[in-house]
Amino acid sequence: MTFSRLGGRLLREEHTHAQVAITAFALGLAAGSAGLCAILVNVSGHPRCSRKHQQKQQSQRYRGLAFYVALLALFHLLEYVTTAMHRLDVSMKAFMLNHSPQYKIALAAGLVEYCLEAVFWPGLKVWRWWNWVGVALVLACQVLRSLAMLTAGANFTHLISFHKERGHVLVTDGIYKVFRHPSYTAFFYYGPCLQLGVLMNPIAFVANVIVLWRFFQDRIGVEEETLVEFFGQEYEAYRTRSYIFIPFIK
Repeated sequence: MTFSRLGGRLLREEHTHAQVAITAFALGLAAGSAGLCAILVNVSGHPRCSRKHQQKQQSQRYRGLAFYVALLALFHLLEYVTTAMHRLDVSMKAFMLNHSPQYKIALAAGLVEYCLEAVFWPGLKVWRWWNWVGVALVLACQVLRSLAMLTAGANFTHLISFHKERGHVLVTDGIYKVFRHPSYTAFFYYGPCLQLGVLMNPIAFVANVIVLWRFFQDRIGVEEETLVEFFGQEYEAYRTRSYIFIPFIK
């Protein structure tokens, strides 16, 4: 009896109900358990007691890592949910778990920096009040991206469409009245806020800003040209009354 036979449709086919359920359950479990650990991490101990204060600092070093796991799991879960709510051609790729090698390298590099700095510069990883601001900013970016995807509905795709689909319309209402490419804007700030505000990674923060800016500069340029081909003067007029809130990208 082979392993594939035991797995049934879960291993032989793609995008089955079982695959979606298992992936969503795993991400939800990771988000919930890691988030709970981050909130309930030991914060007891009187500052006058050096031993207890040291234990408090050591335990709080893991708070950033727990929030990191929770926020990333939530991000990938919502990527699928917001896509599946409007598109019939949704696939497992909508979870964005296999986004690109560069994305995986960025996540791994952030974890490596966090672990190295936690060992050699442990004071850098002690949770402080401004880290809560970082968590709030990451959540705000998540809300902006999810709202952008929901507002665009079936018009939203994770990849640039070079052929206009039937029923594809230019979305200019809701959040799109002011934001042009709001999902890109949200992700541009999401990465750096996650690295600096949650993991306290100064090197990964700078790297994220540079890499994401260059990525979105190229991607937005290509997408703008494509949308002008699709919608002509309608999109040209829309560009004059909407904004891309990424520095130096117009």
